[in-house]
Parts: sequence; structure tokens; C-alpha cells
Amino acid sequence: MSAFSDLYEPLRTCLGDVGSVALYTTAQLDLGLAYGLLNDATYSEGALVGGARAVSPDVANKTDELRLVLRGAIALLSPSRNLQRYGTRTLTVTRDTGAGSYVAMLEGKLRDIVDGRFVVDSDTEWDVFLRGTADAAAELASFPG
Repeated sequence: MSAFSDLYEPLRTCLGDVGSVALYTTAQLDLGLAYGLLNDATYSEGALVGGARAVSPDVANKTDELRLVLRGAIALLSPSRNLQRYGTRTLTVTRDTGAGSYVAMLEGKLRDIVDGRFVVDSDTEWDVFLRGTADAAAELASFPG
């Protein structure tokens, strides 16, 4: 199984959490990843490994890793997706970011991955073809007979 901590670095990058002081705790990152796994057909949350949360089975390739990271980032950013706030002691401004938000861009990238229109370089066209065929066979096998 792959530990959640293996996904922290790219997840923090997607969240913009790149400063010297972390904006998200590891517990918050775990919550985002766990929620993202609920929406994934291939992976789920596995048993604890040495006290850490894990992805089951092992994350197979970079495309799958990116898909899980995007699901986690979307889960963590979605509650505040349409609002952008900043302020001082005398003034607070709230703006609606609308459909063109960063989360919408992440969702578009996730849709491209899920639909097979985007593949990370570590996957060859042959890998994508075989995985797509296997996924289609698994979907067909799931229909009642």
C-alpha cells in the first residue's frame, strides 16, 4: 500500500501550500485524500500502515497519483471555491470567483485524466490502451447477468 504521506508534497503544491509555514495540517491533507478516495473506482483507503493512513492498492503510476492528488485538492478547496476573502482591521473584501475558479481548472484536468485525454509521460500509449480495455471489461462484468 502507498502511504498518504507519499501524496503530501504534490497535494501541497496544488493547494498553494508552499511557504515555510504549512497552511494545511497533515490531518487536513488526510481528510482531503480520504474524501477523494471515496470518489475513485480504482483505489480506496487501506488499513493503517505503521500508524499512517494508506492507499490500497499501491498507486500504480504517475497518472493515478495525479488523479488522487487532484481529487484531494478539489475536496479541500471546494468549500471555499466561490469566495475569496481578504481584509485589514478596517476593511474586509469578499469576492465571488465564479465558474472560472482554480477549482474549476482542477476539475477540468481531473476530467481529462478520467476520460483518458491526459496521460503523464510515465504511461505509454500501450499502457493506456491496456488499462482502458481492462477498465471497460471490468465495467461490463459488473452488469447484472
